[in-house]
Amino acid sequence: MDKQEKKRKPVVLILLIILVIVLFILGLAYQGYIDLSVFGITFNNSLTNNNNSSGYPGTCPMNSCQAGPGNSCCYATEADRVSGTRSVAAVLVHDSCNCPTDTHYSGVTDIHSEGGPWKICDCN
Repeated sequence: MDKQEKKRKPVVLILLIILVIVLFILGLAYQGYIDLSVFGITFNNSLTNNNNSSGYPGTCPMNSCQAGPGNSCCYATEADRVSGTRSVAAVLVHDSCNCPTDTHYSGVTDIHSEGGPWKICDCN
């Protein structure tokens, strides 16, 4: 083994360890255990939004159009408006759900409305 191979071996080992750590963190984020949205990394899968640990029987909405009420979306297109869909500034989701992908948590939870508590999610 020459000197260059001896120098390269620890570098390769360190890079492999870093790669394993990054993959582990991404796996945790994909499963919804940690949130990497601060770094611009989001996963749009059902595991991320459907954390019904408190026993909420419904499914959590993935976008504002699924959150309702009725025909409401954060950004209704002209075609949507013709069909009766309204643009809204915020939507409500059950407290056990994460806010839909086109919204963010406003920091306010409605604990008084029937069926709640409800998170108020502002449109992005």
